[in-house]
Amino acid sequence: MSRKWKRGVYLAVVLLLGTGVAVVNRRTRTSHVASDIDGNELDTATLVDSGSTNGVVPDKSMFAILQSNRRQLLRGVGGTSPYADGEGTCNMAFSKNADMTDFTMPRMVGGFLAAPQQPHRLLSEGAAMQYGVYRDTINSELFLSDSGVNGTRVDTAPLQCASDGPLRGLFPLRAVYLNVDGSVRDDDKTAEAGAY
Repeated sequence: MSRKWKRGVYLAVVLLLGTGVAVVNRRTRTSHVASDIDGNELDTATLVDSGSTNGVVPDKSMFAILQSNRRQLLRGVGGTSPYADGEGTCNMAFSKNADMTDFTMPRMVGGFLAAPQQPHRLLSEGAAMQYGVYRDTINSELFLSDSGVNGTRVDTAPLQCASDGPLRGLFPLRAVYLNVDGSVRDDDKTAEAGAY
């Protein structure tokens, strides 16, 4: 049985049965990322992932709203099986340019899991769509819309695809994770928070 076939069957079972297991896209090759975000900044970059079921952040403090402290297994994350120890909604603003001098309007995006063992922040493309955040593959941008994927674009942020390496097929972008009121979290010392 091929690996792709097994993964497809597993995903179908998860979708049909709702096992509470989040599937996150696995990347295994190594090399460089074709993006204005260099390797040192990937720790704070948010990676847009079309293959993940949930968004992932390293800490529950990044949630604007904590929905659950339920512990659940994350499958397919870098060959490991870490656990998430909470689920919540993040209030996010995305950088509109490489030097972070302009950001989109904040947007509440649900479907995030807190996984302290996970080195990257992931934004699930599928989950984000439920909250009016979409990826435009033609124009290579993330856009916000209150009236659906074909509706009026409220705001946009550029995306560059990681063409090679462990993050191949993911889209790194700079995002700041805010409090419910739109203010920067006190514990956020990232460059994104400083620029916001």
